[in-house]
Amino acid sequence: MKIKKSRLDRFESKLEASLTRGEWTSVDDDDLKNSLRQAAQRTLRELKKEARVNIRMSPIVVALLKKRAAREGVGYQTLMSSIIHRYISGDLVDKEAVDHTVNVLLDKVTNRFPKK
Repeated sequence: MKIKKSRLDRFESKLEASLTRGEWTSVDDDDLKNSLRQAAQRTLRELKKEARVNIRMSPIVVALLKKRAAREGVGYQTLMSSIIHRYISGDLVDKEAVDHTVNVLLDKVTNRFPKK
């Protein structure tokens, strides 16, 4: 059986040459664990930081946000952040779109199984 030799792309060729020149060294497990731990700690520190955002809103919208936040027992800025997070993650849906979809499905079920 004949084995087909694959060609290396430019990046792979440079990597192979670097390995051949002995530019790579082994890392012991403790060094690797420490490096990974430090990277994880840096990432966690960055994730804990909060970004400030300025946004212009109608006073009426702000008043409604404050009223809704008070009903839910949270601050209005916390509520705004939660709404944005839910929207970005896809958990916030358009009520009219859901109602429309439910009505379409109900029509299909009703037409498929008519009352006798």
